[in-house]
Parts: sequence; structure tokens; C-alpha cells
Amino acid sequence: MLVSVLSGSAVWEGSVYFGRQAESMAVQAGFNLTENQVTREVLEALQSDTPVYLSPRFNDFSPLRFLAYGVIKRKTGHNTLDDRPWRLARPEQDLPVPSTGHDALFLLDTYYESVMDYFRFFYPQAEIEKVYWRREVPLYIRARVSGAELAAIQGVNARLTHVDGRVEEVVASNVDENWRHGDVTSAEWVGSLHLEHSGIYDFVEQGSLTIMVDNRSWTGQRFLCSGLHDLKVTQADSKVQGLARLSWKTPDGAEAVIPAEAFFRVKLPRQGLTGYYYANENWQGESLCQKLTPFFLLAWPDRDPVDGPFSARFVGSLRVTKPGEYRFRVNADDGVRLTLDGKVLGEGLVPDRPNDFRVSVNLAAGDHPIQIDYFQQGGGSALEFYWQPPGSAEETPVPPSVLVPQTP
Repeated sequence: MLVSVLSGSAVWEGSVYFGRQAESMAVQAGFNLTENQVTREVLEALQSDTPVYLSPRFNDFSPLRFLAYGVIKRKTGHNTLDDRPWRLARPEQDLPVPSTGHDALFLLDTYYESVMDYFRFFYPQAEIEKVYWRREVPLYIRARVSGAELAAIQGVNARLTHVDGRVEEVVASNVDENWRHGDVTSAEWVGSLHLEHSGIYDFVEQGSLTIMVDNRSWTGQRFLCSGLHDLKVTQADSKVQGLARLSWKTPDGAEAVIPAEAFFRVKLPRQGLTGYYYANENWQGESLCQKLTPFFLLAWPDRDPVDGPFSARFVGSLRVTKPGEYRFRVNADDGVRLTLDGKVLGEGLVPDRPNDFRVSVNLAAGDHPIQIDYFQQGGGSALEFYWQPPGSAEETPVPPSVLVPQTP
């Protein structure tokens, strides 16, 4: 009875909410305009089976969760309170996304505007625009990616060498091929592997495969950070070694053939800071894993990268092309320290609370060594790094184009 009441109420509320109430100036003044418009777009997209990706703040909008419950429950019987029909999108972490055969809709906070070149690295043909209320108030960024562009980068590049020396290049859905080409003497697969979760992984291969992950030979189980990883797999003698197949063991202990949606035909971006993650809160011992962080609008989900306190150190250079006074702002939960040119510019190291600070410094043109130390003891987690270059009127996230990773 309660479910029926909730469903009927949500459907009725949806028509009222987006009908006469949405046009009321009093309602528009009293409610969050971004929440209203994002909710409208998400529900319209879901009705047309369009996959929707939302940046972290939008992912938890209350009007969206309530109205989606009624609309989707009535249509499919699915309980969206337990299993949301849209997906979380953290562009610095979750790109690229799997192809589903449909176009995809991304709705992102406006503070991603200055780093959308990173989005275009994966989807150069994406339709990106800022959405305004009454052409005056910026609400959010809308990005549409066609199904064709999503599909174009799915899979791995396979290079087959035939007995007569001819080289054939094809797109494979994964490293799981029983070659129908009887004269193939060797094979190579090159691409990227996207991991949704950090943890201990291992590969199970058939056909005497040589596996390289992040330019390192795979010799046994290894802790890998979530995100995108370089992958290269070779088979030296297909005639002798036969069927080539690559499976994995995931952090939960399950063994399976690696799904096609985890493979992408893109190289890793080479801009950002190199992040080293530690299974303690004080950067001690060997790092668990490392990955490139293109920009800092970070929020870690529970149990990632590990179940418990962790720390991270981000290292590289800040590339300055225009000399002058630079203003920086760092927001963190829990603690953070910013070091530039070997000097600590600011820090907030109080655990179990947000730590924010602003600093200003005069910088000459050139590359300046930078290090950001972060720790998390529990609860909410976040790390944001903004700047205001000389002559700039606004503060924006430090873009990938000025962050140079540490070289091995």
C-alpha cells in the first residue's frame, strides 16, 4: 500500500513540479534551479533509454531521487532508491565509459568547465554547452556523446602477423580470440584497461601470453589503482600456443574472462600529477599503487583505494607560462599540505574535518616542482585544488595542461 501511495504521489508531483510550479517565479526563487533542471533532463533521458552520467553533487539531488522513484517504479517496477538508474561520473576517474549502443548524456557541475579539454581528449566530437536559467544564471554543463563515438574507442587494437609476413590490423572486443585465420604466426593486443575499483588483481592467461600493464611485465598478483591502465598482450607463436584468452581475478576473488566493456582503444592522457597511494595515513612504506591525476576535484568512494585510513602524495611540476602573482586554494577532507619549489605554502592537517586554505605566491615562467600530500582517516573524502593566474578574474580548478607528471 505504501509503495503504491509513494509511486502515485511521485507521478502526480512530477507533473505538478515540472508544470505550473516550474513556471512560478516564487517557486523558482525558493528552490534550487540546478536541481530542478537536472531532474527534468534526467527523467526525459531515462524515458528514452539514454544512459545518464552525473557529477558527484548531482548524483544525490533529493528531487531527482524522489521523482525518479515514482516515474521508473510505474514504468518498470524497479526500485531506484536502492539502485539508481543514472551513473556517477567523475571525469578525472571514470572516463571513458562503456558503449551501450545508445548516445550518452553527461550533466556536470559548472566548475568542470575549465577542464573540459580533458573530456574532449576521449570524446572530441562531443556536444558540450553550458545550460543557463533565463540566459543569465549558469546552472550546469551538458555534454552529449554519440553512440558511434562511444563505440569507436571500445575494444583493443589487434595486430596479426601471417606466415607470409603480411601484417593485419583489426579491432578485437577483448583478448579472447580463437583465430579463424589459420596462417597467423603471432599476435599482439594493445589498448587500455579500465578498473572500476582499486585492489589486488591477477591475470589468468591461456596460450602463453606475455602481459604488460603500465609498461611493467606482469609477474603475479598486484595492487592496482582504479581507473585507466595501459595494456599490451603478445603471443609469440600462435601456431604452437593455440587459443589466446585473458581472464582476471578481481579484488573480490572472482575469476572470469575480462568483459569487453573494460577494454578501450585509447592511450592514457599524459598530463596531470603522479599520485602514489599508501595503506596508512602518513605516507609510510612502499606505495600500494600509482596513477595519473589530471586535475583535482577528487572524491573517493567508501573502501577505495583501501578499507581504512589511507594517504596519497601527488608529485610533478606546475608549468607557468605567465610570470606574476598566483593565488591558490586547497579544500580537503581530511588533511592536506601544498609544497611548491620545495617550500610548504600551506597546510591543514587536522583529522576528521575539512581543511581549507588560500595562499598567494609570485612565480617566474617555467616548471616549478609541486607536491600535494593528502590523508584520509574516515568519513567523507575530498581534495580540490584551484588557482587564479595573474590577470584572471575568476578562480578555476588547476587544469591538466599546466600539470606535468613525475617521470619514472
